[in-house]
Amino acid sequence: MFFFSIIVFFFIYFLAPEVSMRFFGIAFRQEEYVERSLEDAIVDMGIPEEEARGIVASLDSEEMRTLVSSGSDYLKEWVGAAFDHIDGQTQEDAT
Repeated sequence: MFFFSIIVFFFIYFLAPEVSMRFFGIAFRQEEYVERSLEDAIVDMGIPEEEARGIVASLDSEEMRTLVSSGSDYLKEWVGAAFDHIDGQTQEDAT
């Protein structure tokens, strides 16, 4: 039974990242799963898919990593502007 459990774990870990993240909190392709989930969440807010990909890609840029590591005020402004844009889109869609 122990070996069967190990086999099932690795099967889920390597081949079903959504299930693995849900039950174990880790997955072999965790980064892809997180990016896809973030894109889906942005698209669900009414932002076009191409724009959502651009937003997710900008989050993984070297410039963004530098801003995050420095704790820059610009980062706070960028995040605020992004949320304002998202909020504006959702309000526009609501009307």
